[in-house]
Amino acid sequence: MEWNSCQRGVAAGAVLLALAVVPAHSADAQKGVPTPESVFGFPVGADRKLFGYAESIGYFKRLAAASKNIKLIDVGTTSFGRTWTVAIISSEANLKQLDKYRRMNMRLAHPDGLPDAEARKLARDGKIIVDISGGLHASEIAGSQHTPQLAYELLSTAKLPATKEILDNVIFFLWPTINPDGQDIVVDNCRAREAGQNTPMELYQKYLGHDN
Repeated sequence: MEWNSCQRGVAAGAVLLALAVVPAHSADAQKGVPTPESVFGFPVGADRKLFGYAESIGYFKRLAAASKNIKLIDVGTTSFGRTWTVAIISSEANLKQLDKYRRMNMRLAHPDGLPDAEARKLARDGKIIVDISGGLHASEIAGSQHTPQLAYELLSTAKLPATKEILDNVIFFLWPTINPDGQDIVVDNCRAREAGQNTPMELYQKYLGHDN
């Protein structure tokens, strides 16, 4: 894998993201929510610049300290012992009732014996749950690089009508990445190459040799 191919992937992901969400550079952007650039030291998608998993989680912790619209949950550890974290982004009211909405969705997912009227009520009263993985294949690096930017765009515009409507009705499960080990392997390799070291790429997974 060449560095330039990594960077083209990041740039393409950043462009698509910018088209898909409300611009956070509006004068109405919520104050106090740190930009990715202020923490990483460069804009997301900058040429020859990548951040590792610990840096990404460090940024998400800064977001959680600044906004009531995000909750971080540690769900386990990776093959190499990294803490695996997911960010849940929604309205403050929805985050306070996560267990309720989980139960409602579980009932709809397992509808044996569920009366039609009750199913319709659950569908009407529940919330849409959207899961964004942040990337599986480590060499497709844009996935793990764009998630901090997506979180920032949502949280920094949380009070704007368009974003508020989304957060009131949707619960986002945003994984900074579902492959923390692979993210760091690729980032470390790219940094080594940028430093002039011709370092061979490691296998992406501890046991299988690939990150599926």
